[in-house]
Amino acid sequence: MGEDGMVLVCDGCDASFRIPDGKVPPGKTVGMTCPKCGHRSSFTAPSAGNGWHEDSSGPVQESTSDKDVERKSFSSLVFAEEEGDLALVCVEDPELQRQIQKALELMEYQVIAVKEPHEALKNLRMHTCKLVMVHESFGGGESSERNPVLLYLERLPMSMRREMFALMLSERHSTLDSLVAFIRSVNMVMNVRHLPDFEGLLRQGLADHQRFYEVFLDALKESGRG
Repeated sequence: MGEDGMVLVCDGCDASFRIPDGKVPPGKTVGMTCPKCGHRSSFTAPSAGNGWHEDSSGPVQESTSDKDVERKSFSSLVFAEEEGDLALVCVEDPELQRQIQKALELMEYQVIAVKEPHEALKNLRMHTCKLVMVHESFGGGESSERNPVLLYLERLPMSMRREMFALMLSERHSTLDSLVAFIRSVNMVMNVRHLPDFEGLLRQGLADHQRFYEVFLDALKESGRG
């Protein structure tokens, strides 16, 4: 490890990434989602006198040369502790964003909070987000029809879309409005007035989502397509 940090190599696609010194506390085990192939690996930051190592499949390559190393900004990678799923929060209002982030962290999510559409789309392309919360007017003015995140989610292949739970925050629509949820291709609509009941509503929605896809996948298996 030098002044430029340590080189880690993804065991899914062999892409190399340089991790700046001090980004991860010594001895801390973190998960990394590779932005190129989506493979998740676990790494442990070095304690004094030790080097980085990958927990799942042996040592990570260390290099003092810049050859074949893809220099990416560390901010483009998300390190999340193993016990937490990633949640992407797309809300422009700082106070609303703070409330949501606090509630999700209490639910043990690792939260990525963004205020700009390009940040949201970059993270959706690079990471596997189990939960996506987006305000109806995020990046699209008054109309949710121009919301770039909602449009992105609408166009995802079903094999990818069913792996995430999408919640649209609204100032206009009622909480649990199933027609609006269907039209906007989200799993749940929540009016901001009901944020005090956020955790209970979200847990119920997640449970319903899981039950639905368990039945769906069982049906695919029975038909020979699963």
